[in-house]
Amino acid sequence: KNDKLDEDAPGSAKLEVMDYRDIPEENRYNKITCLEMAEHVGVKNYQAFMKQVFNLLEDDGLFYIQICGLRPSWQYEDCVWGLFMAKYIFPAADASCPIYWVTNQLERAGFEIKSTENVPIH
Repeated sequence: KNDKLDEDAPGSAKLEVMDYRDIPEENRYNKITCLEMAEHVGVKNYQAFMKQVFNLLEDDGLFYIQICGLRPSWQYEDCVWGLFMAKYIFPAADASCPIYWVTNQLERAGFEIKSTENVPIH
């Protein structure tokens, strides 16, 4: 809640809890964070979501995205991991994709990627 945020760090951030599709398009932000949410957007809507985020950022704004993806080459562990994610982590999500696919979506939306980090299966 913003009251608690303002109490702990006055004026440092604004927390908005809403469906991303309901964010007014005239809003502008200097930083946007997407933590493990993009998988729920779905493959069909992924590019529109990336373009929306790009357009919501101020010039030189920063977008931090953290996803739970899959490896591009299929291995038995990937099938097990995908089934586990589908059942317990991201029910109905269909955008757990390899990092190359996500970076392509970001670049197509206009982002310049500064860095990526991959945390292997853990």
